[in-house]
Amino acid sequence: MKKFIKPIILVIIYFIMQGVAGAIIGGIALVTNPDATNAIQIGDANALTKIIPASWLAFSVIVSGILTVLIAWAMKLINWKTVFRFDRQQASSAWLPIIAAIAGIFAIIVLEEQLQLTDILQNEFADMMHSALGVLMICVVGPIVEELCFREAIMGSLIRKGTRPWVAILFSAVIFGLIHANPVQIVGAGLMGIIFGIIYYKSGNIVLTTLLHILNNSFATISALVFGKDATMSDLIGGSTVAIVSGIICTIFCIAMLIRYLTHTK
Repeated sequence: MKKFIKPIILVIIYFIMQGVAGAIIGGIALVTNPDATNAIQIGDANALTKIIPASWLAFSVIVSGILTVLIAWAMKLINWKTVFRFDRQQASSAWLPIIAAIAGIFAIIVLEEQLQLTDILQNEFADMMHSALGVLMICVVGPIVEELCFREAIMGSLIRKGTRPWVAILFSAVIFGLIHANPVQIVGAGLMGIIFGIIYYKSGNIVLTTLLHILNNSFATISALVFGKDATMSDLIGGSTVAIVSGIICTIFCIAMLIRYLTHTK
């Protein structure tokens, strides 16, 4: 059980850093914009989020994320010698996890749509997507920070201390899902955490998982900007039935490719 103490402390720190950053930005908004005070007094959360610039929110998330990574490093949860190591042997078999993850991400998107879970952060993310700093946070900084924290610092530290790989994978995936604190993202992020966890376990670094994470977030951002925030995968590929069938096929394909990656690569 001692193995889980530091990872759990890091998760708590992650939450605290995000909360402190949000509180600071909210405090600045209160001081600089009288309308923010009125929004709080009448309990209008939507008005308050519109008053706080998206770039401010993005900047606060970036800073809090970087500080969390530095704390994880200070706690000796990150092995910088291997975290970005990627050799020719790994590159030669990289197509397997990449294809598996892409298929899995597609299936997860379809599942999220069919579950019709509430997206409480849709407006905030939509605003950030129209900010250069917001796009940088969503598509680049966010994925790097999350892979360093959840795959390397949490899952990696557990495995290095002798925890069974499947326990470490499931633990980090569940935490990864819950940390998003958004119903529509909890299931999707949790399942994605399992896929990324398997890839991280086999490769021993976050190179592939970070690239795939960036790809996923970039696709979501581009889709929202081009087709609108309410566009669904079903709309894009020809209906709900087509999406469900495609999702099932992609799920089977993803599992098959991950098994091949685990059993047929060094």
